Amino acid sequence: MKNNRIISLQDIIADIKDEEYIKEKILKQFKSRDRNSIEDFLHNKAINFEKSSLSATHLIRNDKSGEILGYFTFANKSLIIEKENFLNLSKT
Repeated sequence: MKNNRIISLQDIIADIKDEEYIKEKILKQFKSRDRNSIEDFLHNKAINFEKSSLSATHLIRNDKSGEILGYFTFANKSLIIEKENFLNLSKT
């Protein structure tokens, strides 16, 4: 992990500003074993979600090769807890 760095997509957008370049030259470097929703999110939705404050995405990048090894995203979504469950939680 010594040669790997975590970079926020927000910082990339602020530095580069060209969303098409970010998508085509940076995000589309990431390939999962099978084409699936994980790859699709990063390639097609992550920038819009980031700009809309719906999520915060962070890329794990190898400094030597420049390869994107993976990513993680924190979603900004409300957690709905029923009153009964909330009361039980607040007692602990």
